[in-house]
Amino acid sequence: MDFISGLTFFSNLKKDFKSYIISGLFVVFAYTLSCINCFYIGKKSPKYIEEFNAMIVGIFSGALTSTPAFSAAKATADSKYESAVTVGHGIAYLFGVIGILLFSNSSKSLSNKFFLILFLYFLNV
Repeated sequence: MDFISGLTFFSNLKKDFKSYIISGLFVVFAYTLSCINCFYIGKKSPKYIEEFNAMIVGIFSGALTSTPAFSAAKATADSKYESAVTVGHGIAYLFGVIGILLFSNSSKSLSNKFFLILFLYFLNV
C-alpha cells in the first residue's frame, strides 16, 4: 500500500486538500460527540464518575489513534485511574483504525461520508 500511494501522495494531497481537511474534521467531530454522550451517560452513576471520565479520555485518544494524547491522558489521570485510561484507549483504538480506513476508502460524495459518520458515531456510543 505504501508503494502504491507513495508515488502520488503529494499530487493527491494538493488536488484533494480541502476534502481531506473536511473529512478529518468530521471524524474528530463524530468522536467528540461520542465522548460527550458517554460523559452524560456516566453522570447517572456519580459513584464511579472519576473512573468513567478517565476512561472517556482514553476512548477519545484511542478513537483518534493518538499516542501522544494517550500519554497525556495517563499523565493527567490519577494514578488509580491510569488503568481505566488504558482500557478505554485499547478498546477504541481498534474502532478508530477501522473507522479511519472505512472513511478514507469511501467514495468522495458527502452524503456517503455523512452516513459513515453516523455509523461511526453509533459504533462508538
